Amino acid sequence: MRVKNSFEDLRKKFREFYVVVRDGHEQSKRAHRGHGLDHDVTVAQIAVMIAPDERTAEKAWCAAMLHSTDRLVEKGNKEKEEAHMRANLKSLPERYFTSEEKEEIFLSAYRHEELNQDDQSVTQHVLMDADRLANLMPAVIIRAGQLLSDIPALELEYLEGKRNPKTTYHEPKSVLDDLRNNVAEYTPKLRMPKAKELAMKYVKRLDYFIKSLERSYEELDLVGISL
Repeated sequence: MRVKNSFEDLRKKFREFYVVVRDGHEQSKRAHRGHGLDHDVTVAQIAVMIAPDERTAEKAWCAAMLHSTDRLVEKGNKEKEEAHMRANLKSLPERYFTSEEKEEIFLSAYRHEELNQDDQSVTQHVLMDADRLANLMPAVIIRAGQLLSDIPALELEYLEGKRNPKTTYHEPKSVLDDLRNNVAEYTPKLRMPKAKELAMKYVKRLDYFIKSLERSYEELDLVGISL
């Protein structure tokens, strides 16, 4: 499976919009932390890959470029998040998208962390699936460490495929458990046919890493050790 439109093609088409989004990342006091510009670009290109048609791909690409806004502005400030997104949308080429399409792009980005619901547009379906898929790619191993730098990388008691029983999706007890959560939580929620196909490849790679990590601790006879 290959992406239909290259990143450079879409960056050229939406050049001013891209620059505004990029500058927002660079100027944010909360930049990176697992949700840098590299993540937004990754989600955007996955969205293009799994979208059912070119117009939806373009809308989902734009929404993906905005979807980390909640990580860049003041945490929990929904008014500031909305204002930032709507200001960025003004940089899209004039009259390229209708006002209804721009609203669809905004809502897709603004609501991207929701659970699957019936009132979500196809553009939002694509964005949500693309975001989940990005969190199953090998880079999530690095990004999870950026995001969860204040918890253990792993717990020796909970190797051999076992998660800490106190781990939840929102509160993993180790970065390793967070990776396990991604596989368990995201794969069943994918809706786009191409997303489900791509997930099989991504999960296989992530699962290989997890098992390799566990084997390395077996060799040291440290599995099950309580520190």
